[in-house]
Amino acid sequence: MSFKCTTQENVFGFMNSMTFKFFLPRCFSVNFQISATRQGKCDMFDRILSNQDLHQETVLEKKQGFVFAQMVAPVSKPRSCLEYGRAGVRVSGIYDIYDKDHTVYPAYCDFTSEPGSAWTLLMSEYTVLLNLFKKVPLYTNLPLLEDKASFSGYRLSLDRMKALRDASTHWRITCSFPQYGVDYRDYVRARFSDFDMIEFKGDKVCKKVEYMNIMGHNCTGCQAGWWQGDASQLHHDSSVDICQFGETPGAINSQDNFGLYNAYNDKFRCTSGSQSSTNHWAGGYL
Repeated sequence: MSFKCTTQENVFGFMNSMTFKFFLPRCFSVNFQISATRQGKCDMFDRILSNQDLHQETVLEKKQGFVFAQMVAPVSKPRSCLEYGRAGVRVSGIYDIYDKDHTVYPAYCDFTSEPGSAWTLLMSEYTVLLNLFKKVPLYTNLPLLEDKASFSGYRLSLDRMKALRDASTHWRITCSFPQYGVDYRDYVRARFSDFDMIEFKGDKVCKKVEYMNIMGHNCTGCQAGWWQGDASQLHHDSSVDICQFGETPGAINSQDNFGLYNAYNDKFRCTSGSQSSTNHWAGGYL
């Protein structure tokens, strides 16, 4: 889904998967009549709707020929999707982000998979089919198609990853996000202040995570074992019984999760098939 707005107020709008431009009168939350003249028509509210309002289906009546638009606070040179989210943006898609050199680049923003949060995609690849980064730690600079965000094969430069880390509070790794979104299975999330996945280097090191799930085995606010070295990507080994998370029931010998994948289990969503992907994100809560 993509959209462009040219308006008298700073707003976003959407209708199906079309890219369009329109002018709005000076309204906040509206049903905008797209077939009207340049000035348009505000069919409903002259106020900004709250998040609670937006989750009530009865607030806005769907009408043929109208598109809903919600005012968004202006964002000056946003450094992350989290800044867009805190300004009121709620539609996932490609957005312009500014790096530390004030160079703009397109990034994929997720505002919907976890309510009340916003996430910027740092890296993603088809894990079984490609596994391009198995021997490349996150602290190594190896960008891939960084101006063409995708889930099949994509990685930001190290400088851009660090800039997004500095503009975020959390990181997460999801499995096959285009297929599953987030249902918290085969998923991990941590605070950068507890565990900086980008700078981390070590073997069998217990690090704190906010939540972690591997094939249904899960923990909240616990310590889990992690590996990352000069010739190995960040990963967790499910067959090693260390830290609070321990060994995962049903794991194969030396099963790697969230990276490396020298040994992988097709019951783990990141490695369940040729279109399976491992997705790294930086973000936080609004």
